[in-house]
Amino acid sequence: MLPTAFRIGARSSIQTHYPLRSLVRCRFYSGPPLKSYHGLKSPLSLIWARSPSQLKVFTGVLATGLAIANLHPSTIVTLGPPLGVLSWYSRKWYEKEEYTRLVNEILPSSLEDFERPDQRISLARYDETDVDTAIKGFDDEFLYFKKQILEIVEQRIVDYIAVTAAEAKHISKVLRPLVDENKQVVVHLGQDLETFVTTRAEVLAVSDDTIVNFTKLSVPYYDSKNAHTRKRLGTVEVSLLEIPSENQSFQDYRISVRLVQNKIIGGATERIGALPGHNVQKSLFCK
Repeated sequence: MLPTAFRIGARSSIQTHYPLRSLVRCRFYSGPPLKSYHGLKSPLSLIWARSPSQLKVFTGVLATGLAIANLHPSTIVTLGPPLGVLSWYSRKWYEKEEYTRLVNEILPSSLEDFERPDQRISLARYDETDVDTAIKGFDDEFLYFKKQILEIVEQRIVDYIAVTAAEAKHISKVLRPLVDENKQVVVHLGQDLETFVTTRAEVLAVSDDTIVNFTKLSVPYYDSKNAHTRKRLGTVEVSLLEIPSENQSFQDYRISVRLVQNKIIGGATERIGALPGHNVQKSLFCK
């Protein structure tokens, strides 16, 4: 079972100083995964995520100072507390609505749908006593999980484009940049997750008391592997619904993938659910 929290190693420490140029031309988020249901789907959200905490505090102080300088004290006293409470509740409501949308998107309609193999993946469970795992550099469960899920998502996108190209005369504008001049599908995912959150979800299609782990994560994708010249094409958002199992070696999930273009506003999306004709997609670590 995927735990509700992972130990993230020291090598994922937040950098506190960023040159202005890197903020303007940023293509990736280099800190630990943000605990959020919302991926960094636009340049503005990416810049804000990469901004050092000092800048965010300064922005808040500046906004407060401008309000005090331009508003009458009685207005601040009257409207300040209600607006603060309203903002807090609005944020909570927004998070709840996003959670509900994501869960409803991946929930099965029946037990048979929940177990269908073409929307199912299998990951190896982390075994800290396995010497081979330690030799390969997987110091904790999070790194082990990340390696497997990125490998599976990348292959799933490739398989989806192959299916789409075979069934349609043209592919969408979201997928088009992933096909090169030789008609080969090339997907370059980032090596680090930008957002990651795990919670619980009810699967009423199975039974009234079936509650499983629900995981939402996101990772950027690019037009090249070269970290210095590559262009960010968009964000891949992944939703995982745990499938209950007593297997101690593997854990299966129902998966949903969504590609979002990297645009300030109005980025097109492409959702990948089931892959007709495909069997359970297994990690290379599933021996």
